[in-house]
Amino acid sequence: MDEIYLKEFTDSDIGKIYEMSKEDHLIQYLPDQEYQDLNEAKEVVEFLMGMYNQEINPLERPYVLGVYERKTGKIIGHVGLSNYKDRIEIGYAIEKKKLGKGYGKIAVMYMIKKIEEETNIKEIHGIVDKSNIASIKVLESNSFIKIKEENEKVIYKRNIK
Repeated sequence: MDEIYLKEFTDSDIGKIYEMSKEDHLIQYLPDQEYQDLNEAKEVVEFLMGMYNQEINPLERPYVLGVYERKTGKIIGHVGLSNYKDRIEIGYAIEKKKLGKGYGKIAVMYMIKKIEEETNIKEIHGIVDKSNIASIKVLESNSFIKIKEENEKVIYKRNIK
C-alpha cells in the first residue's frame, strides 16, 4: 500500500491534470473534467489549491488531493470529495497507464482515513456508471454499499466512523 500517497496539488501538477483530462476513460466517465486547454486546467487546479487553507467541508466546497506514485513522486491521479445533490460524493481518477494496479482502491481508502481523522463527516456516496466495473470494485472494496440505481448510474454509500 505504500506505492502511492495523497497530497495537495501544486502548480507543477497542472500539465499532468490537463493531459489526464484528455484520456479516453476519463472523458467517458468524468466528462465534466475534460479541460479545453491548459489555461482551463490551471484555473481549476488553482481553485482547488485555494480550498486547502479552509476546513474540509465538501458540502460547501470541493476538497481534492493528488494521487502520487511513491517511487517517482509524480502525480498519477486525484481523489476528492464534493457536493452532489446535498450529499458528499467521493470521486477519483487514475491515469490510464497506471490502471489495474489497485491505486484507485488505495487512494479511496486513504481519503476515507483522512476524513475519519480530520472531519465529522458521517457518510459519503459514490456514484458510478453501471458500465464502469473497475470503479464499482473500488467502492465495494472500500465497504461502500449499493443503495440504488438511477438511469445508468449506481449509487453507493459508506458510513464513516
